[in-house]
Amino acid sequence: MEVRTLKPNLTFRKVSPKDFMFINELLKSRGMLLGYPNCESMDEIIKELKVFENTIENCLNLIVHEEEIIGIGGLFYTEGDSEAMLFGPILAPVYHQKKYMKNVVEKLETCCVRGVNKIEAVISSENTLLRECLEEIQWCKKESQLQMERIVLDVENGPSNFDIHPIIEISEIVSMFHLLDEAFYWDGHTERMEELLEQGFEMVCAKDSQGHVLGVMSWSLINNEKVDLEYIVVNPKVRRQGVATSLLYYLFNWCHEHHAHEITLLTGLDNPAIQLYKSLGFLEVMMSTIYEKYCFND
Repeated sequence: MEVRTLKPNLTFRKVSPKDFMFINELLKSRGMLLGYPNCESMDEIIKELKVFENTIENCLNLIVHEEEIIGIGGLFYTEGDSEAMLFGPILAPVYHQKKYMKNVVEKLETCCVRGVNKIEAVISSENTLLRECLEEIQWCKKESQLQMERIVLDVENGPSNFDIHPIIEISEIVSMFHLLDEAFYWDGHTERMEELLEQGFEMVCAKDSQGHVLGVMSWSLINNEKVDLEYIVVNPKVRRQGVATSLLYYLFNWCHEHHAHEITLLTGLDNPAIQLYKSLGFLEVMMSTIYEKYCFND
């Protein structure tokens, strides 16, 4: 006799302000299971969605089982982009089971808006259940990465062998693009650079005495207290000459001036720069794995 496992009867509901308390409590108790976006409160979710130029109404769902709210999940995306980021799902402990998790992810796959054809997920190494679910429903595993953090409490004296200043000149923007393009295989596409410029990322460059751009760095300020280090790239010809160290000390002191006390970054597990980050006080926080799945919804 064939035994069939029935899928849970789950539905999605839009988030309203009266749900914020539930979401904050869920993130407080279960937030360690998030990869990226790693948000610890509704305020951080709202801030993250501003980066995507989108809203809670479009991107976040309450997960409901038989009229009981059991979790949250969603797709973060920018209107007109072809890619979205999976947020969560985070379920209450009693529902943190494979049958519920798989059902939620499969439902989210069908929520892609017109034009979005790929979903990417960054899953914490602690969230074994979600990783297993993604692999079982044919998500492709891309790579693993390391999240690191550093606390900034005071002014820090570091090397100042280079001229480091905000990027404002067209020639500096062009040099930054070429360095990022080469380092991250953008293949000459300018979309990501345009995002950095349009969304208000802080950007600086390090120059030598002849005015040549040796390295660049960009970051964003979250909730006026935490910095996400987006990119730091040094020209391969001048690596191991203190450029990255000088850029990072510039960032430490920028954080102090702007009352930001924490810096976070993501890097590949095989990145030699990890040793530099550790030597400058960054600590390993979490390993995560990147997955992706293509979806083609009308």
